[in-house]
Amino acid sequence: GNTVAVGATFFNETGKVHIFSYLTGWVPQAEFTPQNIGAYVRFGASLDLSADGNTLAVGAPDGEAVNGAVYV
Repeated sequence: GNTVAVGATFFNETGKVHIFSYLTGWVPQAEFTPQNIGAYVRFGASLDLSADGNTLAVGAPDGEAVNGAVYV
């Protein structure tokens, strides 16, 4: 597809995910920053974007009391 997700795991001590689409170049479409989670959870360490670009799963391996978490 024409959509990519990029994780920035140490942004602001929690992490962030950027979404870009390719038109005539890569254009930022969205940013996701976790809310109400602790520091150093590494939000965005793993990403899985559906083939149609409409569903994103974001991993935070140190989230939820170090058991890890996935946000969809």
